[in-house]
Amino acid sequence: MKNLLFHNLTTEICKPRLTLCTIVHTPSHPAAAKREERKTAYYTPFLYIRRPMRQLLTTLQRTWRRWQRMQHRCGYGIHSPFAFQLVTGVIYETEAYYAFTSLHEQGAQWPSHLNERDNRLLFRLINHHQPTSCLLIGPHTSLTQQYLEAGCRHCRFWHIEQTATYSTHPLAQHIREAEMLCLIGGEDRWEWAEQALQAEHPRRMIVISDIDTEGGSRWKHLIKNEQVRMSFDLGHIGIICCEKRLNKQDYIISY
Repeated sequence: MKNLLFHNLTTEICKPRLTLCTIVHTPSHPAAAKREERKTAYYTPFLYIRRPMRQLLTTLQRTWRRWQRMQHRCGYGIHSPFAFQLVTGVIYETEAYYAFTSLHEQGAQWPSHLNERDNRLLFRLINHHQPTSCLLIGPHTSLTQQYLEAGCRHCRFWHIEQTATYSTHPLAQHIREAEMLCLIGGEDRWEWAEQALQAEHPRRMIVISDIDTEGGSRWKHLIKNEQVRMSFDLGHIGIICCEKRLNKQDYIISY
């Protein structure tokens, strides 16, 4: 009788909180029933604690990542003049450019992989870098091309709007002379980036979207390449600079 009361009490306590604690199968042997009661009483507090612990660990991980990005907020802790100018004068630039009004109106007509904020970032990057040639690859990037062309009028562009494999595409030959590469979406963007790093260029800049996929592992592997002198992790967009005059440095920026 005493065991039965304890079993019912344990079941009623656990039922509203965690249905896993309810004993569905009741053993016929008294010793087996007693073991089940002890098992239920032992695992109940453990299950209550495990969920808050997971939430706590997730919160700590997010806080750590935000703290890493906040280190270089507004250029704090950046000693390189090149990196400081890029972060404060380009990435964090808030001034409206002359072309933004007309480009904003075109945004309703063109589907875009990038949002308006990211397209404006690419506009500022190409306007700052002023490359002689640019290779843009990725689906739904017609609007992005408009932003890039508005940012650098004298630049020569090659545009591959569909997902394309490097080894089979006819425009792959231009990767050696392209001073700037914008790889927007598509799984093949990593292959294009690796090939671009093999083809050395004194002023090459590579912009890659969606670097946070797969936990950022592909991005971390890419920036270990010896041709990468500086990298900027903006969360979902990555910027690589290959100028040999720059000291090797990888920045994590709160964007």
